[in-house]
Amino acid sequence: MLGIKSGEMLRKIHSIPASKEQEEFNRIVWSATVSPHFATGQINGYFDGRPPIEFFKLLAFYISGNTLSSIYWAIQFGEKEISTMKNQAKNVLSWFDNMNNPVPTWYLQEFYIQYIDNVPYKLKAVSNDRSQRQQSIRQFIVEWNIARM
Repeated sequence: MLGIKSGEMLRKIHSIPASKEQEEFNRIVWSATVSPHFATGQINGYFDGRPPIEFFKLLAFYISGNTLSSIYWAIQFGEKEISTMKNQAKNVLSWFDNMNNPVPTWYLQEFYIQYIDNVPYKLKAVSNDRSQRQQSIRQFIVEWNIARM
């Protein structure tokens, strides 16, 4: 159980002024858990491409702070919520290699989607050249629809 001093420390961490990006992505852990493709698209769409490494460093900092404060927050709601937040903390540590890597493992660094003739394709890089296509991501769409059920 967290002590009073731990709770005070977490409130201080949580009170650090948030950046614009932190406000946009402070709940991305939920998106990333369900769909790394979607979470990657959120970030790439925000930055119109791959974000700078500084963004990932801030993201790791804010996600870890939010995760710690979420465990403290969950206490008032009971063991089920505490367990959910502890599991999320384990995921966060895993994604960031115990905070040794600022880029989370769910971020798909070389993932691009382009629509050609109304069909989505996974590409090696963004290109209008049809020879640059990789496989169709129709299977991804099927899996996404199953996951949403």
